[in-house]
Amino acid sequence: MARLTEGVGRNLERAILAATACAVAAGGPAGATGRSQARALSALYLRSQASAQSLTDAVGAAAAQLNAGGDAQALDCLETLRDAASETTGQLLDVRDVASLAASLKTKADRQLGTGAVRRAAARALAVLPAESAQVSQTAQLCAAQAVVQAKAKAELELIGDATAVLGRLK
Repeated sequence: MARLTEGVGRNLERAILAATACAVAAGGPAGATGRSQARALSALYLRSQASAQSLTDAVGAAAAQLNAGGDAQALDCLETLRDAASETTGQLLDVRDVASLAASLKTKADRQLGTGAVRRAAARALAVLPAESAQVSQTAQLCAAQAVVQAKAKAELELIGDATAVLGRLK
């Protein structure tokens, strides 16, 4: 099962890379660096998926601990972080999907429209990510005594910062 998931992940990463490179090269900013932007977006999306899954696993573990008499605050904080991670993943997925569609366009006029759509998708994501960052920061402050929450929040803030930088170059 792990080998299958790994293979699908690599194929997905290649597809994201190819689609985003085509969309960026079709007229996006810094066409010469389109491939590196595509790699960065692909890597961020995969990181975001892994982060959301990690938080889902942590929520499950915290729920089990709560049932054994643990602290409910950790569970609440991890669920909030998971929500923010899911939203971040969703935003990156939207940009990836638009870039993939844009890459399939053939005529110059259509490619220009596709490039505009990629830029708008990046702008929409950039409008949402600051709210997710604020949510993660607030959660980290509220759960300052929870080491697991602090580590997950730090990783999510780094991911959001990286995504903001990459999407800013696409916009």
